[in-house]
Formats: sequence, C-alpha cells, structure tokens
Amino acid sequence: YNKLPLDNKMSMRLFDAYLDNLDPARAFLLQADIDRIMPLRKRLDNQLEAGDVSGGYEIYDVYRKRVVERLEKVIDVLENDYGSFDFTIDESLYVGEDKSDWLVSEKAADELWRKRIKHSILNLKVTDKADDEIQELLINRFKNRLNQTEQIQSEDVLEIYINTYCQLLF
Repeated sequence: YNKLPLDNKMSMRLFDAYLDNLDPARAFLLQADIDRIMPLRKRLDNQLEAGDVSGGYEIYDVYRKRVVERLEKVIDVLENDYGSFDFTIDESLYVGEDKSDWLVSEKAADELWRKRIKHSILNLKVTDKADDEIQELLINRFKNRLNQTEQIQSEDVLEIYINTYCQLLF
C-alpha cells in the first residue's frame, strides 16, 4: 500500500480508470457522455475526502443508461432484422486491446454494434450451428446481459467505484 495523495491527479486517474473498468472496449459510452461527465474528472478527490461518492454513481448512471439502450437495440435487431446481415461485404472489426476513441455518435455506435453482431454470428456459423439456433443463442445472450445490468444494485456500483480507487493505491 502506497500513501498517495488524494488530489486532482488522483482524481483524474480514478475517473479514467473507472471508465476503463465500466466500458473497457469503449462500446457503450459516447464522446458526448464523456464530455458531459468530464467536470467530475477533477472533483472526485474532493468528493471522496468529504465522504461523498455521488460522482461514482453519476458516472455509472450515464453508463448504465447507454448499456440498457444498446442492449435493447441489439435484441431488437436480432429479433427483427437477423436476416439483413450481408456476409459478402468486405469489412473489418478491430477486437484488440488498444484503446479506441469514444464513439462519436449514435450512428457510429450503431455501426460498431452491427459489426459486433455480425462477428458473433460468423463465429457461431463456423461451429455449424443453424441460423435459427444462432439467432436464439444471441438473443438469449444479450437478454441475459440486459437482465444482469438491470439487477445491479447501489451497493454493487459502490463496490466497483471503491475497488477502482483501491486498485490505484497499489
């Protein structure tokens, strides 16, 4: 354990690390969301010193809203537009660990997720699963993720936030 000062530098590190823990692939939050919560980046230290963790909840609420919206869209696409994926188009999806920029728009998020769904379908097609089986499996996968997201309680959010802070101390 290192005794690190709880200052603006630590606040910025906590802000960045918390976002990385919540959305490591930068697949849910938009740049506009980041811009909106950016004032917290230099205030988390003051809040923590005062025993106030509201910044962590505020950030999580923005993230949770985007996750729920996105998963509902993905489920809708899988239920209603599953047959619309064109596998003859030459396109790519980067799935590495390099940090990409935050999504610039809802349209960019839709495009990313269209490719992610297509990638998931292709991965299951190579296992010789039938299309109806793939569709059902993916719908269930995303419905489960949505249910898990909706079941997260206040205590869970606090744990994620405080654990992120504690990881910065070691």
